[in-house]
Amino acid sequence: MSLDQLTAAEALALHRRLAAEALARHGFDLEGLNSFFNNADVTRDDRLNAFVELDRATTAYRRGEVAHAMEILRVLFMVRHIYERLVPLAKKGLKFAPSGRGAGTIRKAIAAHLKRHPAAKPDDVWSAIAAKPPKGWQPRDNRLGRYFEGPGNACVALGRFRNICSEEKKRLKG
Repeated sequence: MSLDQLTAAEALALHRRLAAEALARHGFDLEGLNSFFNNADVTRDDRLNAFVELDRATTAYRRGEVAHAMEILRVLFMVRHIYERLVPLAKKGLKFAPSGRGAGTIRKAIAAHLKRHPAAKPDDVWSAIAAKPPKGWQPRDNRLGRYFEGPGNACVALGRFRNICSEEKKRLKG
């Protein structure tokens, strides 16, 4: 017997029993969940999916599959959490989207050195910059190879350093 075959009073009583058990066992407030999906800024598809899942949870509860019903409700509360906490942060984050990344610190140092010494080889540029590295950057030469380590775990390996030198030489030429 599906939920469609229940009378309105039986369906309401079943929903109230599920709500009481969900609140007692896990602290799930189904009335709050229903009002959230009815009133919040939720997409139409998510709203429909939430009510389909709530119906599945009620059906599972009616069959005696309490753990399955609670798992479905847990997922619905995770969706609510996403809408309440993460979506506003994402909307706020869109306001601060970068308009494009500028040249990095190492690239600027390479470009400045190549302006003064356009015929310099990448190893010469490395030696010059390693002798006086940009603020916050340290040259490293260890078992991992040669690289510059910067703030926030930024890293420019020797291979990338040579490619940047080549790119900057091309840019200076033309």
